[in-house]
Parts: sequence; C-alpha cells; structure tokens
Amino acid sequence: MNIGVCIKAVPDYEVPAEKFYLQYNRMSGDYKYVLGLYDEHALEVGLQLRSKLESKLYAISYTKKEYVSTLKKALSMGADELIIIESSNDDPFQTAYNLANIIEKYNIEIVILGRVSSDLEREMVPPLVAGILNRIYLPYIVSISSESNGKSFLCVQQLDNKNLHLLIKEKFVASITDAPCNLPRIPNLKEIMKSKTKPLITEEEINFEKFNWAQELSAKIPKYEYINETLPNDDLSFTAKLLLENLKKEHCL
Repeated sequence: MNIGVCIKAVPDYEVPAEKFYLQYNRMSGDYKYVLGLYDEHALEVGLQLRSKLESKLYAISYTKKEYVSTLKKALSMGADELIIIESSNDDPFQTAYNLANIIEKYNIEIVILGRVSSDLEREMVPPLVAGILNRIYLPYIVSISSESNGKSFLCVQQLDNKNLHLLIKEKFVASITDAPCNLPRIPNLKEIMKSKTKPLITEEEINFEKFNWAQELSAKIPKYEYINETLPNDDLSFTAKLLLENLKKEHCL
C-alpha cells in the first residue's frame, strides 16, 4: 500500500505580519520559508499509519525549485521518497490537477493533506484533489488507523467539541487539522543522516486550462485596527450587558 502526503513550503511564521509585502500579487520570496504547519501534522498522521502497515510513504509537493531544500524536512521526519513537481504558479486548480496526476501515477491509495497551506488559507486544494480523483473527502481528520490489516481505516474527525469515528473501506482523501495526537515529531540525527540517501524524484508539470469565469485582478494584505477596552469586572451581569451593547454598536451582532 502507498500513502501520499502533499506538502508545501510557506513563509516563516515568526516573521511579523507588518513586515510582509507582496511581489506580483504573492508573498515576497525574500522571507525564509518553512514546511507548512498543517503539512507537518499531516506527515505525522501518515507516519503513524505507515508504522502499522507494510507501505511506502511519499511526500509530494507542487512547488518551485528554490523550496526543495525546505521540503526535504519531510524525508528527515521519515518519508520514504520526496516527489517534486516543478510549478509555474499557485493556482489551486493547477495545483490539485498536478497532485492528482502524481497520485494516480504512483498508485497512491491513501492521500493526506494539511487542512490549509498556512499562507493563502484557501482550503481549496484538498477537496479539489478528491473531486478530480473521484474519492471520498474527509476534512478535519486528526488520526487514521488501520483496521482489518489495511482493508479498512478508522478516521477520527474533529468537529467543534466532539470527535466522530468514521470507518472507511475505500480509497479516500483526508485533510488534517492539528491535535495533540498528531503533534509533529522532531527529526533525530539518525533520520537526518538517513534522509540524505533517500530518493528525490522530479516530475514535470502538466498544464491545466484555467476556468474562464474567474480572473485574479489584484491581491492586497489586509490592515487591521485593534482597539482595546477594559471592562469592569465587579458586577459580571453589568459587564455582560455592557459587552453586548458595545458589540451591537460595532455591528458585530
């Protein structure tokens, strides 16, 4: 059985938001890039599943050449092979189409992605990949375990304050959200050295005709204004009423 985890390099989370600026309607390439936060959680879920099965885990990324060194962290964490599809843009349909093509080419049965890419925050690629592959799509998954020796899978879905347990008996695509049970492992020295000999495969991009009903005109970083107000806490009933009045005044309710 083959497991595929789709990953992406994103701007470092420690860069203050006010220092971000755009180039060609996208985040500047001047920042340090890291492996996506949710992608690390997705890798952890995939690695935990692989440990219970006789399977191979592919890390797959539709990305630019300059981010390959960042994405090699997936190999250090334990992925068996890294597949790079050299990209020309970050259109979600183009991304999903190319990922789906590799998933079919390498006969990957279980597809795992991070819930969002942590930079564009669109949550579009996982359901698009599932749609192209004509597979069940499972969002907000926190863990996947094998049942009946890989013939079915128990997926735990996190919704609000409860977990749903889903038994899946066919190929599926799951998007992973963060949870204590899938806290990403820290690569040790042995795995880092071992990763240097693991396969790095480069695949050519397949161009996908864009939809003609949508066109990107511009992109801007939103500016937020924060107003802090301290409310009295002597009488909580009065505090609650005052809070509601303020929220209504600002059209938040």
